[in-house]
Amino acid sequence: MPEAKNIPKIRKLQGKVQLPYNVREKTRTDEDGNQEIYYAFDRLNLNQAQLPSLEQAKKQVVTALQADLHKHIYPEYDQGSQASIQAIAQKAERNGLSDIADECEKIFNWIEDCLDYYYARKDDILNATDEQSLVTINWNFVVNVPKPSTLKTLREIKDMLN
Repeated sequence: MPEAKNIPKIRKLQGKVQLPYNVREKTRTDEDGNQEIYYAFDRLNLNQAQLPSLEQAKKQVVTALQADLHKHIYPEYDQGSQASIQAIAQKAERNGLSDIADECEKIFNWIEDCLDYYYARKDDILNATDEQSLVTINWNFVVNVPKPSTLKTLREIKDMLN
């Protein structure tokens, strides 16, 4: 993860544009035992020669946020799995299998929490008024909406039907 002593700025470098995002202020102890502040960030390398407008930069950062959302949810619950779990939940409800329906509901509650977090960050991005406010909007799905260890997988839910 790149680091900087100051809040990084959007810049041109070697014919491309580097767009920092998800900038987080951190503290560490230097060689002399003093506390120092630095900034850790993610970076997009845009294949363009001109610096983006604020609106163009916002679109790029929203795309990165969306990719992080998918990385958080999709390893276990991609769209196909979600559709299957929804179908199983409906079948379970029709057949009075409340334990299965409850397990499905827990998954959808977590996904809804992830989406709420995503949309709050997206709104922050879209409402950014300048470059610094944009790049310092940060997020961490793993920390802020962790996947509960008690959530069942699609296979485990299907096995409950048998």
